[in-house]
Amino acid sequence: MELEISNISHLLNLVRACDDNRRKIKKVYEENGLCFNIFDILQLTSSEVRLHSSILASLLRPEIHGAKSEFMKEFLRIPKIEKRSIKLDCSKTKVELEKYIGPLSETTGGRIDLYVSDGNNHLIIENKIYACDQKNQLLRYHNFKPEANMIYLTLFGSEPSKESLGGLKADSIICLSYKDDIIPWLSKCVQLSANLPYVRETINQYINTLSQLTNSYMAQDNDIIELIKHPDNIGAAFSVRNNLDSAINQIMNDFLDSLKNELPDGFTCLTEKQTDWLTTRYYGFTFEYKDWKDFDFKFEFGGTYLSGLYIGIVRKSTCTKDIRSIDEAKELAKRLNLNRSNDNWFWDYSEPKYSNWFNAESIQMLLEGSMKQWIIGILTSAT
Repeated sequence: MELEISNISHLLNLVRACDDNRRKIKKVYEENGLCFNIFDILQLTSSEVRLHSSILASLLRPEIHGAKSEFMKEFLRIPKIEKRSIKLDCSKTKVELEKYIGPLSETTGGRIDLYVSDGNNHLIIENKIYACDQKNQLLRYHNFKPEANMIYLTLFGSEPSKESLGGLKADSIICLSYKDDIIPWLSKCVQLSANLPYVRETINQYINTLSQLTNSYMAQDNDIIELIKHPDNIGAAFSVRNNLDSAINQIMNDFLDSLKNELPDGFTCLTEKQTDWLTTRYYGFTFEYKDWKDFDFKFEFGGTYLSGLYIGIVRKSTCTKDIRSIDEAKELAKRLNLNRSNDNWFWDYSEPKYSNWFNAESIQMLLEGSMKQWIIGILTSAT
């Protein structure tokens, strides 16, 4: 055991040296504008329609970017799609964004995020960044065009919920991930647009955005790979990998304890410690305030692995009123710029820096206290 820990410590020291060098390179990139990203500046990174669906639609359309149907052809070569032998005449393909398919009912209607058709063959793409599945959502789309192939696109390749499937078989849906399927496809699109500089750089910026959303913005480091491959280090590397999730769970629980001890006056944290913070969706930190009768404040992760953090005020379980009818809640939401709402929530997505916590920078912020101060600052501003 002592030898194993010594090996792990040695490997971590070597990796830390490589990581420090990577940070120095990143700083040079920042100073030279190579990390400039217009999507971050416009705060569009979490917008499914305004950014993600719109960009996918524009790339799949042959008439806008100058690459004709080459992007679409490459899209059909994504292994999980190619495996289904999907046929589309790329010279006749039309792409519709937010296609209306009729008034919403239990099993029909709604809007399809992306609808691709050549007139005879059809492809339905349901694009999920952080939004929840709707009841019978995929069933409704299937009923609109039963012969269409259907893609369920998420950040990490999650399967649709049973509620969304509405009785459809899960294996009838092609589950794609931005991390493992779309980013590689976009990288090929960059190669295909070598002579289209505006298109190429736009795609590169979008890849950067997706890499941040999927916690994969740290490119492979060949030096670290070579260290791990060494026979003396591979055992230590597996030990680190096998214990990383457990370590982060402990860090989250320690963070929760620390947060509860430093809350602003009048606040109580209702969140309990978790054995598994990483694979649970729609969980986070809930705070009760002494002067609020009908609602609480909440920081909630919409995705697994501490991703998609949104912030807002949520109706108490004991309250039967629509939160949008509660004057105090409406006033607070307006003051905090919580621009999204339903009968249960006023909310908005956090800024990109705080959106995803499953990365080294965010975990360091948890450990050093800056993440706690950010949360406390928001709670303080709410009173």
